[in-house]
Amino acid sequence: MKPDIKNKTLFKSFRKQILANTIVKEILNQNNAYLQI
Repeated sequence: MKPDIKNKTLFKSFRKQILANTIVKEILNQNNAYLQI
């Protein structure tokens, strides 16, 4: 049961990391679009 809990925690932090990266990419894309106008 312990490994399962550890895996879930790792999975949550992994998803948070992906979410953060996605948000950063979106912001950068918006900035690029703004600069090109």
